[in-house]
Amino acid sequence: MQVFRVYFKIIKKNLPQLLIYIAVFVTLNTALVKFTAQSTAADFTDTKVNLAFFCDEEQTDFTNGLKAFLSQHAKMVKLKDKKEVLQDALFFQDVSYILRIPLGFTEDFLHGMDAQLQKTSIPNTASAIHLDTLINRYLSTARLYLKSTAASHNRN
Repeated sequence: MQVFRVYFKIIKKNLPQLLIYIAVFVTLNTALVKFTAQSTAADFTDTKVNLAFFCDEEQTDFTNGLKAFLSQHAKMVKLKDKKEVLQDALFFQDVSYILRIPLGFTEDFLHGMDAQLQKTSIPNTASAIHLDTLINRYLSTARLYLKSTAASHNRN
């Protein structure tokens, strides 16, 4: 018990310094909590990439769906379908990505053939990789849907 009495005597003697340390700690802690809460409270806004979209085939539900899906994540830019205009738009970064759906793409895709989209983008940019990922996600979902509907028709 004598140890505790000595302990409390030391605390009483140094109480002002101890209170100063506690006050500084609490003040800094509350200030840091408020600062980090304000900086993380900002809403996230998705940056839309400038995209030029061309469809060489007749518009189908599939191509319209792809265009609608991409327009949710990218800003569609209207350009003339001329090689020089498209090259200038990429060079001056008016667009970051040019996507062209070639003739017969939908028919090839629906029949399970290797259908390729034609893309031109600024190399190694995050926006090009982001749009590649979005396009792959849409096409993968469409393939999965086609496989599941084919499987359900085979069961019946």
